[in-house]
Amino acid sequence: MDDVWDVKAWDDVKRFFPDDNNGSRIILTTRQSEVAIYPNPRSPVHHMKLLRSEPSWDLLRVTVFGREDCPYVLEEIGWKIAENCKGLPLAIVVIGGLLSRDKNEEYWKLISQDVKSAIARNDGDQFMQILSLSYDSLPHHLKACFLYMGVFPEDYEIFVSQVIKLWVAEGFMKPLATKSLEELAWEYLSDLINRNLIESSTQLESFLASFRLLNVLNALTIKFNEFPVGILELVYLRFLAFCYRGKHRLPESICKLRNLQTLVVYRRDVSSRIASNTLYLPLSLWRMPQLRHLLFEEGFLPYPSLAKFKRKDSVVLENLQTLSRTKWSTYGINNFVYLQKLESLKCEFIAKDDLSRKHLPPKLAFPVNLRKLALYGCIISWENMTVIGSLPNLEVLKLRTFAFEGSVWEPNEGEFTKLKYLLIQDTSLEQWHADSTHFPQLRCLCLNFCSKLEAIPPEIGDIGSLEMIELCECRSSVVASAMLIQEEQQSLGNEGLRVRVNSFGEYFNSHLDTSLRKVQSPRSERALFQARRAAQLFMEAGREVH
Repeated sequence: MDDVWDVKAWDDVKRFFPDDNNGSRIILTTRQSEVAIYPNPRSPVHHMKLLRSEPSWDLLRVTVFGREDCPYVLEEIGWKIAENCKGLPLAIVVIGGLLSRDKNEEYWKLISQDVKSAIARNDGDQFMQILSLSYDSLPHHLKACFLYMGVFPEDYEIFVSQVIKLWVAEGFMKPLATKSLEELAWEYLSDLINRNLIESSTQLESFLASFRLLNVLNALTIKFNEFPVGILELVYLRFLAFCYRGKHRLPESICKLRNLQTLVVYRRDVSSRIASNTLYLPLSLWRMPQLRHLLFEEGFLPYPSLAKFKRKDSVVLENLQTLSRTKWSTYGINNFVYLQKLESLKCEFIAKDDLSRKHLPPKLAFPVNLRKLALYGCIISWENMTVIGSLPNLEVLKLRTFAFEGSVWEPNEGEFTKLKYLLIQDTSLEQWHADSTHFPQLRCLCLNFCSKLEAIPPEIGDIGSLEMIELCECRSSVVASAMLIQEEQQSLGNEGLRVRVNSFGEYFNSHLDTSLRKVQSPRSERALFQARRAAQLFMEAGREVH
């Protein structure tokens, strides 16, 4: 059964297939994952992958020449054209039909210079008719989200959380009593992936190009020497992102943007890592009730008095979900607990002197909804780790630059029940005692610059979900313990555990590549506007119909 679009089609025909237990098989093809699973949930689904270079050329050659041989003079050009189709069979077949009309070297060279334009000029209608079937089958609420993806350049790796913030800011999700707007956006995105309209990637990290619009202003590619006060007139602005290399303070008047949901400020100076370049954030940020996401490269966020946190009528970022990366005084560490909807926190603690570090609050507290936590420079005793380990929803934990101090860490049983990713970097830790009961869902363990750590607990290898142990600049005994864990797991039939050992140079280069991806050149402003406008028009049309 080819190109099945819904489960009803299978229900309608399956009764005509007798079950005689004679080993017959039915092959069903579909563009939707839920349809593929439906006939037999126990049968593994085969997901079609993009073709590699050689199969791409084979398909193109057969499409153009059938059983005949390809002339030698066209073979090299044909390989290039096939590779430019990027493994997509539909593109290869369409371009093959185009090439079969004229098997001339000069014509093929012309096509090879711009395959995409060649398809658009000739068989673009056929190509779009096939793709439009997927679009037409989308439910109403997904069409605007899909059209919005045209904002991004082709083959661009998109930072998922960024897209979700933009969708929410655009108003694509309607509030529900049982789910947040972000949860709805995640469901919409998952649905588009399951329909194979968006390709999932293991590295979804990039920043969007710049464009100026009423509800969304993303100007990360523009470096402002002074805060653009004209922005304060955009009172309906929901998403604001820009590079700032002027004064070290944002104005208190930023609270005029009362509808702002996301604020992203980066400092792109060469000296931005120097302490004097820290961006000081205004206290007025706490009076912006719609703010959901605050992201800074390095920003010092003052906090209101404890009395204001406790007042029931006080607005203290009651909807804040993301806070990254802010500097925070050690005296205000326990105020985080009042940010009850906070899910992601990246924070560096600062102290005026060593004495204030040693007098941290005796009882640490964090919001119970935290899913991601990154701490820098806290110098907290490992004994206090139980506070973090008890967070019921924590999935990602990154401890950098002496976030915790002490020579021994022994987690308590029943902690870190949902933790999937653990990073420990720059620590004085020497002995770590743990087993599979402490991190039952851990997938990735990263240890960077842990020069005093003696070994990884061997029982860590017994965690069934563990997929990766990554090490950088650790002692040889730590590397040996990781290799031993891998060997033991392989002897037990577990081939899925990988161990990666990086040098400092590899670590530095990988982080440099990440930084460069964040400042890639933008697509044309006109194309960005057109894609977003298409989504807007669709939403407006939908409101008129419904």
